[in-house]
Amino acid sequence: MRSLLLSLTPLLLIACGEKPEPQDTSDPVDTSVPVDTSDTDDTGTEPPPPTLQGVVVHPFAALVRQGETTQLRARAVWSDATTTSLSTGLSWQLLAGSAGVLSGAGVLTGVEDGVVALAASYQGETTLSQARVLGAGTTVTGLSLTPSTTSAVIDGDVIFAALAALSDGTSGDLATSCSWSSSDPELAQVGAPGVVHALAVGEVQISADCGADGSASATFSVKGSVGELPPPDLSVASFTATPERGGVVHYEVVVENLGGPAAPFDLDLFQDLTDAPTAGVGDAHLTVPGMGPGQQVTVALDLAWAGERPVTLSGRVALDLDQELADADRSNNQGGPVSVTLEPDPVTNLTVFFDSAMSWGTESGVYITLTNNGPATASDLTLYFERDQPGVTLVSDLRAEDAEMSESIVSLAPGETYGWVFDYMGAPYSETWTSCGFVAISGSVDEDLSDNFDCYTWSD
Repeated sequence: MRSLLLSLTPLLLIACGEKPEPQDTSDPVDTSVPVDTSDTDDTGTEPPPPTLQGVVVHPFAALVRQGETTQLRARAVWSDATTTSLSTGLSWQLLAGSAGVLSGAGVLTGVEDGVVALAASYQGETTLSQARVLGAGTTVTGLSLTPSTTSAVIDGDVIFAALAALSDGTSGDLATSCSWSSSDPELAQVGAPGVVHALAVGEVQISADCGADGSASATFSVKGSVGELPPPDLSVASFTATPERGGVVHYEVVVENLGGPAAPFDLDLFQDLTDAPTAGVGDAHLTVPGMGPGQQVTVALDLAWAGERPVTLSGRVALDLDQELADADRSNNQGGPVSVTLEPDPVTNLTVFFDSAMSWGTESGVYITLTNNGPATASDLTLYFERDQPGVTLVSDLRAEDAEMSESIVSLAPGETYGWVFDYMGAPYSETWTSCGFVAISGSVDEDLSDNFDCYTWSD
């Protein structure tokens, strides 16, 4: 048995399935990929209406500065490879992370440096995405538009990203923080940040002015018919797997487009498969946004292995291309196998002891000890102090977000004791109160959680 975990890395997960006929919308339809958009089929009868295949959030990996806001948007992906902008019937939810606050309308406010995971839902389809809040210490070191060169037919849409390289080595999309323009609005116009709509045959420069973060441009060609567009050539450029703690494997897949514009496509990851997949849906089934010529997309995700360890897994990945998406070369649509060995997590036994506390007026002296009773070294530890927590019976009753102070410990060897001594301002005078100390462990497995906290009650 396996379970899918969302990794806080730029990625997009989209569930697929048939849905009712799409609602009418005035937003333009994306015909920037080689699909048949005629009103009738070869028999002269009208084809069935397209069905909803998924939802795409843009920017895909949004950046917002601490104290500022950004508007996230979403588009519906239909079975005929078109997309439409969503303005009603869309719901937003913040899934993880305290770095930002997300409103029900998709407005993200940056609170502190960090990453948040979020979800957008429409007609039963849910997309998972993420955003990064930039603190004062992180700066933009470079800016480029992606795709740098792309094409669409008249009435087609293309979503550009203002890809910012950051001083910490990561990157993200600044699209909503930039002013966008077209060198010839009669040929192509910019609507929502980064979304360009093709109007007439020709070539234009699409530019993004991001103020102090720089500016960049890309070439956008408008073709008169689908036949003028070269076919895409999707290729799995790389496929890597890294073992993590807790029986988790971190996968990263890089897909590049060596040909013309490509519609959104599916990617299937098979967690334990040595031979090339022939059919069926993998352990992770993802929808990747459409790609322009020369563009790359990195999909990063975690899959948890629930079986016995140690175990060596051989994972594969394959692009699941709909027949409506022509691909110039399907021989490069698979990757793997890649093998990774998952070892059992080290087992330790931590004990927290709230040793003593003295109180005078509004100040208290606190002494908390943490002992490793073995047998393995414990790593990545955090001790927490919570001022007033009466009635605690389990360590799960205590939450890190409620703690008033914390202390990080890199590692603690078997038999070693760590002492945490501090003065705490804020104790009430002439009042009975209970404080607790507890430990959170992420680098090992604790065989006994009952002694991972201790509380102290006294009165002045």
